[in-house]
Amino acid sequence: MKKFYFTIILFGLISNLFSQERPFRISLNMGQQNLIGINLEYVTKLMNQKFAPTIDFSSLSSIENQIDYKFTFIELGSNYYLSKNSNKGGYTHLSVSSTKFKGTYQDYNLGVGEGETNISSLNFKIGIKIGNKFFIRPELGYCLVINDPIVEVRYIDPSSTFMITILEQVPDFFLGGVVFNFGIGFSF
Repeated sequence: MKKFYFTIILFGLISNLFSQERPFRISLNMGQQNLIGINLEYVTKLMNQKFAPTIDFSSLSSIENQIDYKFTFIELGSNYYLSKNSNKGGYTHLSVSSTKFKGTYQDYNLGVGEGETNISSLNFKIGIKIGNKFFIRPELGYCLVINDPIVEVRYIDPSSTFMITILEQVPDFFLGGVVFNFGIGFSF
């Protein structure tokens, strides 16, 4: 009997999940803080199909100012659509993000050093989804960095084998402030 109830509940959940018109969205986003990455969104039945959990992900490597760095960005949040139809229109966005930064630093006197940090932030954005099956999505907002974005770079002195630690700032691009994104994607 328990299997029967479980099957009925599972069937109800699955049919409810797929009864919406194109609730899944995937897009390629470009902007600040993620540079370029993938966004996934699912519009739920909550709040008259206006609530949509989202996840953003990107991972890139680059060289800037004698720093060879790799960063991984992940953002978890939700969109709340302001119009009756969540397939398009304006929305607000609230999220938390984590940027893992790992760099190899070149110093003329100290040689090569390595350091890493994790930057946590709280993000507020407004955006508009234009289109239905295929869409564009510009966003503008503000990023508030929660922790101190300092990297402890560890150098090993070749003459004495002592470890020297120097505090460095992460590249300005990863610091908080005004953020923007532009996405191109499709719904299914």
